[in-house]
Amino acid sequence: MKLLKVSVPNFRNLKNVELTFEPSLKPAVFPIGSENGGGKSTLLQLIFVLLTCSLDDNKNIYLSIFLISVIDNFQDTDEIAQFELNYQGEIINFTFTYLDENDSDNQKIIKFTKEILNFKKDLQDKSKEITNIDQIISEKRREYMGESSGLVEKKKSKDIEKLEEGKQTLILQQEEIKQYIKSTNSRLLIYQKELKILCCNYIAAQDKWMICKTNIDNFEISYKAFAYASKNIYLVTPPTQMFLFFDREIKKLMDGNFADYYNKVNAIRKK
Repeated sequence: MKLLKVSVPNFRNLKNVELTFEPSLKPAVFPIGSENGGGKSTLLQLIFVLLTCSLDDNKNIYLSIFLISVIDNFQDTDEIAQFELNYQGEIINFTFTYLDENDSDNQKIIKFTKEILNFKKDLQDKSKEITNIDQIISEKRREYMGESSGLVEKKKSKDIEKLEEGKQTLILQQEEIKQYIKSTNSRLLIYQKELKILCCNYIAAQDKWMICKTNIDNFEISYKAFAYASKNIYLVTPPTQMFLFFDREIKKLMDGNFADYYNKVNAIRKK
């Protein structure tokens, strides 16, 4: 996977930024320079956060935090950024934009995404309840330990049995919720493919929706490219520098070698 182009029309201090990265350049190292406060770090963070956090519900909070300072400056349909990548020979554009909630097709996307988010919250709540029951059962067993009268044994058995029944009920409810999520995901996917929307994220703090659209009809290859990018992009921030890697092996070359890197930089400066 190679990053070919980045376009950012208006994000914080980035205005009409467009960078092209020559794919044939060896090694594929692209220094980005500007005056202090010119947006170098913001640009790398933007690429990293959008590609890394958009597909992962657990990282949605980081997406919200990163966008919180700028989201009110956008209209509903304003573009945040566009990335062009080469994935397995296919040139794919990922366009991140705020969703027009008045569009009827978009409303379907929002409806199903909201349902899935609610189902997942219910699933988490059930898991917490099960954990609590397990803790209570453990406490009951410790409490009853050493008590041996027949009456106590009977009460002990009944208490724990009731708790176990409650736990099993919750487990069954969890399975039902998982089926609802699977079914809703299937319906959502129909509209995503039709509209070429790879993901839809709810930015809770601002009550807005952000989507990522692809430019090609092959939804599966676009999604694979996005999923691959989300797991193979690394942001490394030693003092005074920031590095963005699109390859795990290249990133490893820098692991623990920042002192050597700075020594070489200083040696070059002295020349």
